[in-house]
Amino acid sequence: MRWLALILLFASPASALEQPWIGYWAGEGQDCALAGDVGDEMPTYLSPDGEFGMEYSCEFLAITPLGVGQSWKVESKCLDAGFVEFWNVIWVLTAKDDLLMIGDQGSVTRMKRCEKPQG
Repeated sequence: MRWLALILLFASPASALEQPWIGYWAGEGQDCALAGDVGDEMPTYLSPDGEFGMEYSCEFLAITPLGVGQSWKVESKCLDAGFVEFWNVIWVLTAKDDLLMIGDQGSVTRMKRCEKPQG
């Protein structure tokens, strides 16, 4: 029975502990109240497969751990305002509730984790 449990563990998709970025994120803490809503300041949702914002969505092509703390290189194919773009970003989870997103052109965005929306 233990072998079966081990096989299932390793055959399962990565858990939220292995993908700590899963959830709603906002640039400003007060914007977290809009999680699950639609609007200009709605939080971004990061899933195991993609990133979803107000006027864009991305499919993750690759997420590669960088080996320094909790950091990953994220390669995405995105649809942004009707245009297909490829984004390369480095994510650094600096604390439980902070995620730095560093773009390939040097832009830095600090996101705060939002509580899971009710409902």
